[in-house]
Amino acid sequence: FTGCVQFNLKNDTNNNQTTETVDQVITDRYILNNGLTDYKIVSPENSNDYEKMAVSELSALFYESTGVSLESVKDTNLTHSPDAKYISIGNTTLFESANIDVDDEATLPDGFQITTKDNTIYLVGGNKHGVVFGVYEFLFRIIKFEQYSVDSYYIEKAVVDIPLYNYNVIDSPDISGHMAFAGF
Repeated sequence: FTGCVQFNLKNDTNNNQTTETVDQVITDRYILNNGLTDYKIVSPENSNDYEKMAVSELSALFYESTGVSLESVKDTNLTHSPDAKYISIGNTTLFESANIDVDDEATLPDGFQITTKDNTIYLVGGNKHGVVFGVYEFLFRIIKFEQYSVDSYYIEKAVVDIPLYNYNVIDSPDISGHMAFAGF
C-alpha cells in the first residue's frame, strides 16, 4: 500500500500569510507496529527549555495514545545511519550529520521542518518555539493530536500501528506565537 499527500500553500510572507509545504509518502515501514517500537527520541546534549519541552510532550502524548514509552537519549556520539530509528528533536549532532537542507521558511519565527531520511525523522525549528510547534504537527500527523487550550486536547487512543512516512513538511505560521494557549 502506497499513499501520498502533497500540497503547497505559498503566499507572500510580507503580507502575514502562511507558507506551508507538505510532501509525505507512506513507506512500508512503521514507527509503531503491533504496539512495538524500536524508535528513540534524540535531543541535543545541551538542550534548551523548548527542546526539553518538545521531548517531554512527544514522549507523554505518544505514551498516552499508544501505551508505549519512547526511550529518550542525548545526541552524544550519534551520527546518521540508514538503519537507525530515531526521532531527532532540534539541532542535534544526528541532524548535522544527516546533511539535510533546512528550508528558509523553517528558519522564520515559529517555523519548523519535519524531514524523514532513511528511518529517522528530524524535527527542527526556526527559533525556540519552532521545535515545539514541529512536535505538535508531527503528533497531529501520527495520533491526530489537536490542542484546544492549555488543558484541553484530543488524541487518538489505543493506537497500535503508526506507519512511517517520508516527511517533507515545512511550515512558517502567519502569526508569531500562534499557540500561545499552549503555555508559551
